Amino acid sequence: MSFIRSFSNPENLYVVALEDGINLMHRVKPPLASAWPKDGNNALMIVPHLPFWAVCQLWEAGGMDPPPGKDGQWATHQGFTAEEIHVYTDTGKPVTGRMPFTALFTSRPHEWLVRLSYRRQFVFLWRVTWEYVVRDATDRKWVMGRPPERRKKAAAAR
Repeated sequence: MSFIRSFSNPENLYVVALEDGINLMHRVKPPLASAWPKDGNNALMIVPHLPFWAVCQLWEAGGMDPPPGKDGQWATHQGFTAEEIHVYTDTGKPVTGRMPFTALFTSRPHEWLVRLSYRRQFVFLWRVTWEYVVRDATDRKWVMGRPPERRKKAAAAR
């Protein structure tokens, strides 16, 4: 079951739920993503079902209290993290401190993006793309009732 198709967003993000987990395939290039595979195919991040569902639900509910020094919305569960960060788009590094108003128009390119990370992989997405995935995932989870792991366990217990 796919949550977003690659033609509908600038990151060419394709999110699909498979047996091994939630597969997030994208075409975001470093430094706004982890290094790509050597074969040049889409970058792939596989996140287990439960952390993905939990982070989507937390994000939909308004996120968690951000850690000290962070300003944006933030949610994490079992190693999968979604956090809104103000970053320089040329380096992927966070903007530190507060920028003066005039620097907004004269400094390096910067944006508020959502950073998804799991283990040592990460990708920055536009917030609207992540919100779409979250909305679709939480709507489907509501219809499905529970994450795939719990459905399998419930079916095996019968």
